Amino acid sequence: MKKLFTLLFAIASMQFAIAQINIDSPFPVDVEVLSPASIAGVYDYGTQSGWGPTLSETVTGQLAWAFTETDSLSCGEVLPDLTGKIALVRRGACNFTVKVWNAQQAGAAGVVICNHYTTATDGATTVYNMSADPTFDSTITTPAVFLSRASCETIVPVVDSGTPVDMSFTIKTFYGGVASYSYHTPLSQAVPIDVMSVNYVNASPDPLTVTASVTITDPNGGETVLTGSKDIAGLSDSAIAMVGTYTPTELGEYTAVFSNDQNDETIETKFVMTDFTWALDNGTLDGSAGPSDASFVDPYNLTYNIGSLVIAGPDGGVVTHASFGLANPESLISGDPQLDVVNVVLFDADANDDNVIDFAASGASFDNLTPIALASYSITEATPANELLLIELESLSGDVVELEPGGAYYIVLLYDGSGPALSVAPRYLSSSNVEYANFPTQPLFLDILYSGWSDRTVAARLHLDGFVTGTEDIQPLDAFKVKVMPNPASDYLNLGFELDQTAKEVQVGILDINGKMIGQQRLENVLNETYRFDVHDLPNGTYVLSILTPEGYRAERFVIAR
Repeated sequence: MKKLFTLLFAIASMQFAIAQINIDSPFPVDVEVLSPASIAGVYDYGTQSGWGPTLSETVTGQLAWAFTETDSLSCGEVLPDLTGKIALVRRGACNFTVKVWNAQQAGAAGVVICNHYTTATDGATTVYNMSADPTFDSTITTPAVFLSRASCETIVPVVDSGTPVDMSFTIKTFYGGVASYSYHTPLSQAVPIDVMSVNYVNASPDPLTVTASVTITDPNGGETVLTGSKDIAGLSDSAIAMVGTYTPTELGEYTAVFSNDQNDETIETKFVMTDFTWALDNGTLDGSAGPSDASFVDPYNLTYNIGSLVIAGPDGGVVTHASFGLANPESLISGDPQLDVVNVVLFDADANDDNVIDFAASGASFDNLTPIALASYSITEATPANELLLIELESLSGDVVELEPGGAYYIVLLYDGSGPALSVAPRYLSSSNVEYANFPTQPLFLDILYSGWSDRTVAARLHLDGFVTGTEDIQPLDAFKVKVMPNPASDYLNLGFELDQTAKEVQVGILDINGKMIGQQRLENVLNETYRFDVHDLPNGTYVLSILTPEGYRAERFVIAR
């Protein structure tokens, strides 16, 4: 069995979605709205770059406009008394340092700068780290952040309505609990987890010895505790590794709760042992991830690729399918079916078996890895938005796609928009961000390691043989022996056969995209007949026709669209 895990921990233990104020600060900070509940939550932000304070204590205050005599740009004297408040300022007309200085003079405890609409290349979610005016020599002691148009469009109307909006720049003393290699892992692929860790921030100038623990609760309620200690230098952030290993042995959801001996903070994270599926996402696919259309064009040259790391168990296994989802398929259709595709590639991440992932030391990309299976998904008008799409992988070197025991692999979604030239970025279905011990946990652009979309984890899933019910250890059925039409369908679906010999019995099932059987039928004495299935009761969406014959098994995807 390969021993990749020490390497993975070494390069991944600090791969968390963190930001800070200012950009050089060692202290992670969340920018969050505390109230009202309708807009409460953590917001993505940019911060001061090369200027401003190193924020080491949480700052809270009510948002208030930094009005001058003419506007809310804060380029001149701010008239309201902002003592104890967080100033709300619009971008434009003067440098960021001038804006923050003027708000600081009015007593502001913090500053939020909202992006404007005059930069055509900015997307709704674009954020910037704010550079300083080199000629400005006054001392800035006030923390400031830059919010996207989308964030401000959520927050500003509530402020303007007169409803108090409480905001916090919250120092994260205890964060980044890692309890697994993947949120979802097939139980047959379970490996000892020896990378459980959590981060602690020592905001004191003095060194500190911190002891942290994790309590893992299995699906049956059994508990296991691991503990670790670390000497942390003053004014620094460090990962604390738990001593020992934990191996899941049951199907279902596990809960890991991290605690420490310095304060009452705890962190809860989860992972799930499945029958057939690896998935980095947390299973609640409630949003999408992707660059702005402007960033997709420049600097990313109309290419967007993401990858999820998969660790095989001690016995390896055969994989058959992958799944992912698109939030904007209708925007990716050029009319040329050869170009309107998402390519799905399974890469061997350690093809030379040297126990080191094969990314180059510089300029790392998926081109450094060895492809072992692929599939292409055609984007059409029938492609459903915001649903998982199941696609069958084809081996590049044999009849089946087999993972080596202990091997490391990437299941990768590759989209090249240079052919269609639509200048529209794909938006992949995603969950909220999940932290776990792999590299990387976030999307990558080909030839660029990219750690963006800090609040999202893309769903790029890999499935073992058997994910489509009842297919374990069965020979695949040649594609030409079955035909499904029309596809997409509305009320009826025809299934045609061209078998070599009359089959005494053929089992046909309809599954939803999650693999749940929603209909079954047994056919008798089948050779070259066509059968009609009534599907008018099925909602619009993607389904799988499971076809089991004496000559083999085949899964055919079809779409209901009305």
